[in-house]
Amino acid sequence: MRCLINFGGGTGILPVPDAAGTGETPVPPGFYPRLEGADGCSHGGPGAAAKRTTAEPVACLNGVRAMGRFVALYRGINVVGNNRVKMESLRAMHERLRHHAVQSYIQSGNVVFEAGGAAENIARKIATRFVEEFGFAARVMVLPAVRWAALVRANPYTAQSAALPQTVHAGICDGEPDAEALRALLTRTGGSESFSVRAGVVYLHAPDGFGTSKFAAGMEKACGVAMTVRNWRTVEALAKILDGSEPSLPR
Repeated sequence: MRCLINFGGGTGILPVPDAAGTGETPVPPGFYPRLEGADGCSHGGPGAAAKRTTAEPVACLNGVRAMGRFVALYRGINVVGNNRVKMESLRAMHERLRHHAVQSYIQSGNVVFEAGGAAENIARKIATRFVEEFGFAARVMVLPAVRWAALVRANPYTAQSAALPQTVHAGICDGEPDAEALRALLTRTGGSESFSVRAGVVYLHAPDGFGTSKFAAGMEKACGVAMTVRNWRTVEALAKILDGSEPSLPR
């Protein structure tokens, strides 16, 4: 049995040992991808020594799917006491969707997990199940870990986020934002903010605060596409959960 898997830098064929344990798995040293069989059971490398891939799986063969690492970003839950969702209930919902290694971070709705398939398909399944379980719709974006890592690396405000991370925000867009409209908005609002658009993300530096920023308030409408915003503390915390460097962050 073989599985086609993306190792980040390229794609290779991964032979999966049979029930008798015969055969070898020619993967890079220390790399043990999590696999999910057609029966829904997880199969992986040697326990805690396993190293997760940050790439989204590209295909599968013989009913075995490579498991990728993802983050789901919810919008519109637990806002000023409205649309309340307990994080333990949200994690349980993900587990019922056969997501693995599910972790949540703070109450605004950030869930890291492992799953098979493309991010867009996973997001659709999550949105459907969310309505069924909680009785209202919430917008959710799902990003593979490799894209989240790229988002962190592309930050143009590294000095500002290191000194005052609460002043830097990432607006993750469902499509390409309208940079010209954003520049026009910034001219109209005339505040102290600055922004940069890179690969579908609006990076915002708001030194006088996000909550009082007129630019931030009009940012999504100007973009012309759906957006969900996270401050840089959350961005970095999720990056640490995704790469396994800090697995015990507060829920």
